[in-house]
Amino acid sequence: MAVFACGTGRLYRNTGGGAAEHSMGLYKRDGSHYWWARITVNGRTVRESTGTADERAAEEWIARRRAELWRQVQFGERPIYRWEDAIIKWLEEAKHKKDWRGDRQRLALLYPALQGQPLGAITHDRLSKILTSHPQLKTPGARNRYRATIRAILRKAEREWEWLDKAPIIRLEREPPSPGRWITREEATRLIAVAPPHLQPVIRFALATGLRKSNLLGLRWDHIDLARRQLWVTPDDAKGGKAIGLPLNGLAMTVLNACRGHHPDYVFTVEGRPYRWIDHRTWQRVCADAGVPGLRIHDLRHTWASWLAQAGVDPQHLKMLGGWSTLAMVERYSHLNVEHLREAAERIPDTLSAQSDIADFSAYRNGRITC
Repeated sequence: MAVFACGTGRLYRNTGGGAAEHSMGLYKRDGSHYWWARITVNGRTVRESTGTADERAAEEWIARRRAELWRQVQFGERPIYRWEDAIIKWLEEAKHKKDWRGDRQRLALLYPALQGQPLGAITHDRLSKILTSHPQLKTPGARNRYRATIRAILRKAEREWEWLDKAPIIRLEREPPSPGRWITREEATRLIAVAPPHLQPVIRFALATGLRKSNLLGLRWDHIDLARRQLWVTPDDAKGGKAIGLPLNGLAMTVLNACRGHHPDYVFTVEGRPYRWIDHRTWQRVCADAGVPGLRIHDLRHTWASWLAQAGVDPQHLKMLGGWSTLAMVERYSHLNVEHLREAAERIPDTLSAQSDIADFSAYRNGRITC
């Protein structure tokens, strides 16, 4: 077995297969730019990735990890599980979640900041500092989605995996109440006009049906009855866990007829493939070009509900169309239609509108009439 030195002065040995092993037990695997560690304690050998391509950082990692394993063997200490251990286990066990892809995206964004950290060291203050400094997470709601995911992982590490004696407490940030934003018909027309061709039918269908983004992009032909002009959202796909039936209006039918034949399973496509994810930068550019910067995909649902409320749709019917479980969510749109209150408002006496009363009051104020 050949032993050689590199420019750093550290010794390596050729282990065969093109891999060179560091004198501390570090080595490179073919096809991987990370350093891997081979550690033997009391006859037990473990092989783990250090998660870094930096040699000095890998040396610090293996020294720390070797000390941890020694304490576990000698004193029976609980193994120290790190952030990357939790990510792998969580994503494997949570594949059934509707928002699994969202979880994966959030965990990928946080990985550089939390890589190598023991789970017990991921405190509320540390996480908040990471989230508030990230340029993409500008609102409390956006940051809370990350907090909720991290909190769920830490709780599972304590209660099910038994990796922690007590999980760090992660508190959600207070979110200011928001009624949601809606756009006018003129703004909606501009939004559709400047959108790329594969996005235009999605926008039209959202404004026609009020479907949530996940239900829009996951819409399948087997959930649509064109003959009866209706679609349904299954309990597994519905936010409230209850099936939703929705009648299809003329605009929705026009969109569906234009999409027929593009894909055997999914309604909305891009270049023949299911259109499952809207690029954030593309959406921002479209909104800016349409003169509605900052508009969210979900605001199309608010727009749909606002237009129906303005048209005088009964709140109970709006609740059923939107798939909301209570009227509380519908009440945010109630101020957009006040026709049902007009009769009550007209009951105020109209004496102040009489010119004689105004003249009498003016004379009284000027002192020409005494009481």
